[in-house]
Amino acid sequence: MRQLPNRPFPRLTWRSAERIQADVDEEIGFELDMRTAELVKEGVPEADARARAVAEFGDMEHTRRYCAELDREGEREERHTEWLAGVRQDALLAWRGMRRTPGFALVVLAMLSLGIGANTAVFSVVRKVLLDQLPYRQPDQLLRLYGGAAGQPNARGMLSASDIEALRQSRAFASIAPFGNSAGYTFVSDRGADIWQGMSVGGGFFRLLGVQALIGRAIDERDAGPDATPVVLLSYGLWQRSFGGDSSIVGRGVQLNGRTRTIIGVMPPDFISPTFTAEAWTPLDLRLLGRDPAAARRTHVLRAIAREADGMTTPRLRSELDAIARRARDEDPESRDAGPAVAVPLRDAMVGDVRPALLVVMGAAALVLLIACVNVAGLFLSRGRARRRELAVRAALGAGRARLVRQLLTESAMIGIAGGAIGVALAFGLKRILVGAAALVLPALGDVPIDAGVLGFALAVSLLSAVAFGLVPAIVGTRFDLHHTLGESSRGASGGRVSASMGQALVVGQVALAVVLLIGAGLLGRTLVTLEHAGVGFDTGPDVLTARVNLSSASIEKYGSAANRTVFYDEFARRIRGVSGVRAVGMIDVSPWNGGTGARLFAIEGRAESTDWREDGAAYSIASEEYFAVLGIPLRRGRWFTSQDRAGAPLVALVSDGLARRYWPGASPVGARVRI
Repeated sequence: MRQLPNRPFPRLTWRSAERIQADVDEEIGFELDMRTAELVKEGVPEADARARAVAEFGDMEHTRRYCAELDREGEREERHTEWLAGVRQDALLAWRGMRRTPGFALVVLAMLSLGIGANTAVFSVVRKVLLDQLPYRQPDQLLRLYGGAAGQPNARGMLSASDIEALRQSRAFASIAPFGNSAGYTFVSDRGADIWQGMSVGGGFFRLLGVQALIGRAIDERDAGPDATPVVLLSYGLWQRSFGGDSSIVGRGVQLNGRTRTIIGVMPPDFISPTFTAEAWTPLDLRLLGRDPAAARRTHVLRAIAREADGMTTPRLRSELDAIARRARDEDPESRDAGPAVAVPLRDAMVGDVRPALLVVMGAAALVLLIACVNVAGLFLSRGRARRRELAVRAALGAGRARLVRQLLTESAMIGIAGGAIGVALAFGLKRILVGAAALVLPALGDVPIDAGVLGFALAVSLLSAVAFGLVPAIVGTRFDLHHTLGESSRGASGGRVSASMGQALVVGQVALAVVLLIGAGLLGRTLVTLEHAGVGFDTGPDVLTARVNLSSASIEKYGSAANRTVFYDEFARRIRGVSGVRAVGMIDVSPWNGGTGARLFAIEGRAESTDWREDGAAYSIASEEYFAVLGIPLRRGRWFTSQDRAGAPLVALVSDGLARRYWPGASPVGARVRI
């Protein structure tokens, strides 16, 4: 009975360096022996003949090294040629095999391409968000600064102008750049009006980041002076959308909120705002906030980014921030509730809570690919049983087991690479779907490319998948008895029993992985259903419409006092109510679905020392009396706003049910007084 040799590793068919050197020494010795014999025949004594033969040979050591190097080079070329010829032959055999069974190849490619495509798409997003360096100068030194609260180390509040000035005087930072809240700029042109998403930034904002404008220049300190010309800096996308990429745009005046501003530059297309998506930037002048010292200390409306000083460590940075907070409390006893500023690495501030979610999605995609590999391994194992007679014939003709395993792995690699190529094509579409679905939670990090790094990841995943689903079936499929396999009664062969056992193990693994994935999908589905029924706390039906209204600077000056501006909004609401089909009109300064609500620390009257505020302060908005009725928000207790709650009347406020439960547990907040 002849069996296919079962070696754990294929035997090397090429010579080692030691073997090559031994062969060279043997050849040189043979040449010396032949020359010595010739000299002896000529009458030279044997001892002298050997010495003469060696002398005639020349530098023997150099010849040994030279011949050995030539032999090794020839060995490498021969090995390379044989390897390429073998791979080419294996690839042709694999191609013919797939053409004979196109259904099998298509099923395998479909499963692999979906798994590899999903992993490639998710990896492109994970790499952009979590792994790539931020596109700024020395990004590891960049920090995001927040206002602090006493006893709340995780506070994420706003900063005042005094806070910014105190932080600038600290040795902890090389530079600090404040910026304000987001703002909507109404741009009026011959083609109509458009809303630009804008932000005001300090003069050193772009210099701190180490970025430059594509054309023109960025905002700097000269743009924030009292006599400075009003300017605006555009993003690349806004430049293309509103001006068609006109390169002569620098120096042109535009009307924003009724005020003429001069365009000074356009940022590059790959520039990413470190805070949020902004289309236009205007100068921020801190001196306007610093005119009133009390307002400069207590008006918290600013944010900031900073570059830490060289050699600064985290303990030293915390110590500096604590010292700044102590000095601020000594200078203003009413600020005793304020804590030290909080410094967070800029990447962490930009990524926020997205990191765990992305890692979970990456794990789910990897699990899907693993299930696909198990499925494909099962298919290859079944196919291997059908091909055992073919492989046995090849073995009988002289092919070793290592050669057969290599042939099967070549077929797996070809299918894996083909699946990877299709998966990369799918990844372009899947990436857009993923980014679009997660646009509200993903940080604005610009375009998510599928570049050489992502393609390298896809190639690595394809090859690893080929090994994962091809190695075991290749080893098991080439373990057979030639006599029984080539004979008519091959059912009892040991290889068949091994294949069956391996197939059962793959089925068990596949079921286990599928159960894990189904449980995760079920929990996610249950969460989504719960959220769908829970609602968001207000009416989101199709009959609720929103509109954004901005009063321009010129209009604000025209109406003058706040009372006159109130008259404008009252008249605006009255006219909207007169439109056919409109039942009610409510107004608010910041809508809840847009975020960005203001935050204030507050104290409750009658409590000796109130430090019980939310970590980011109490979020607040300013709303009209009909706002809650329009959105169908229920009233737990107390009353709604009325038209009598205007200027000159006692100040009133509505609080959320969650705020009431937190600060007035077991009691009613109606009638309580708070100091903001």
